[in-house]
Amino acid sequence: AGYIADRVSVRNVTIFAFLLQLLALVILLEAGSTSMLWAFVVVFGLAMGAMFAMEPLVVSRYFGVASFGAIYGGLWALQAVGWAGGAPLAGYIFDVTRSYDLAFIMFIATTLLAMVLTFLLKPAAKQAG
Repeated sequence: AGYIADRVSVRNVTIFAFLLQLLALVILLEAGSTSMLWAFVVVFGLAMGAMFAMEPLVVSRYFGVASFGAIYGGLWALQAVGWAGGAPLAGYIFDVTRSYDLAFIMFIATTLLAMVLTFLLKPAAKQAG
């Protein structure tokens, strides 16, 4: 993903990774067989691999490098909250509704929001030096 981002754009590759993530989540939402679950695993793995490569590039290109550590650390802290809280929330939703559908739809909605916010990013001003 990083190689492609150097030739296309960080924003476009990141948005493509979000689209892959959305595709994976739709596959998971509709999965009715083992082969569908494997399709989810492959597509989601590609999306996450691209996202992990893109995150530091997005932070540096769109927020600058002066506060890179604070912004990137904050990003990881927010992600950790989502990772830690997502599974129990999905479990609670399943306990109440007997389905994970609402949890998957919430994940799709947050991915769409992240994709829109990424689209709206403006590059950081060039720093002297």
